[in-house]
Amino acid sequence: MLYVRNEYEFTLGWKYCRLEPMDIVTITDVALGLNQCPVRITRIEEDEFGELTITAEELAIGLRSAIEYDSQASNGYQGGNKEPGNINTPAIFEPPLDLTDGKNQVWVAVSGGINWGNCNVWTSLDNTTYEMIGIIYGSARYGHRYG
Repeated sequence: MLYVRNEYEFTLGWKYCRLEPMDIVTITDVALGLNQCPVRITRIEEDEFGELTITAEELAIGLRSAIEYDSQASNGYQGGNKEPGNINTPAIFEPPLDLTDGKNQVWVAVSGGINWGNCNVWTSLDNTTYEMIGIIYGSARYGHRYG
């Protein structure tokens, strides 16, 4: 499910005045086949008798929340006082426009030796003045394909 399909409206007494939008509650309705169904409150209106009319949407568990991934293995500790050495020959390429929302970009894949951790990226239009445009963290996996 990629979107919220059902919306519910119900009334509660003043006893529940501390509820507010974005709170998650459960509702039960035999006629609808709901038994402690979790919903998210989206709107609360109070009438002249102090009754609260609550509008809630079905709570799509997993939607709009962080996805749990297994942790990725780290690169280990990089010796901070060791000379990192030069980078390997970088791969400079233009990605397909499908990946860049139709905008022209230049991508760079770089890596280095065992002590290499990241690099600052500088650019120049005249080979005299340079401007730092970003930082690359970690090594890219790239190479040549023969055949």
